[in-house]
Amino acid sequence: MTNSKIWKPAGYTSCAPYLVVEDSHKVMELAKATSGPIELRRHGLVAGSIKHAEFRIDDTAIMIGDAGFVWLGVSADRSGQSQLASPSGLQRTTR
Repeated sequence: MTNSKIWKPAGYTSCAPYLVVEDSHKVMELAKATSGPIELRRHGLVAGSIKHAEFRIDDTAIMIGDAGFVWLGVSADRSGQSQLASPSGLQRTTR
């Protein structure tokens, strides 16, 4: 089934990753140091966290935002297991 009304911005792929992480600034700095991305946009919050940012590596736009009360961040501990942070940030539950 095709839908001619599907909309996507020019220059974006049909599917783009959206990362919700505990420190978007660090992830973007790592990407800059290793992949040479082009930053497309950044929307910050008063507290200094990133609400939404986008950068491009090759032909793919990657979207990113800081975890918060509504969107929880996923991080990897030293054993490589993913952990889901609780809204309070005080508890962690291994997934």
